Formats: sequence, structure tokens, C-alpha cells
Amino acid sequence: MLVDKLCTIVDVILGYINIQNDDLPEDLKERLKNASQMVTDELNFILDWVSNPVYSFDHPYGNKIMKDFKNNFDNKI
Repeated sequence: MLVDKLCTIVDVILGYINIQNDDLPEDLKERLKNASQMVTDELNFILDWVSNPVYSFDHPYGNKIMKDFKNNFDNKI
């Protein structure tokens, strides 16, 4: 929920910046557009990860999940 609110606030701020940049030079407009797209992509990635986290074998929690699964799997055979 925190990440969702952060995304909403950043979207509003970036939208306001994009609307108010009419008097800026073209080079700066392009840099602002690229930076806002990069921030949006990163926030979308964080929101996707929070919604569906993926843990690798190297991650401590992922390693614990794999060991627990192995113990449960071995006991069922």
C-alpha cells in the first residue's frame, strides 16, 4: 500500500512537471522526459515485485523456503 501511494504521488508530481515545462529548452525537456520514464519504470518494477516477490536461491528467505520445501517433499515420498 505504501508503494502504491508512492507511485501515485510520483505520478502526480511528474505529470505536473511535464505540464509546466513549456518554457524550458528542448534539451532539458527531453532529459526530464527520460528521467520521468526511468523513475516510472523503476516504481512499476517495485510495485510488481511487492505484489509477487521472487526469491532466488541466494536470497536468505528463498534459501529457507527451498530447505523447508525439500524437507516436506522428502517426508512425503
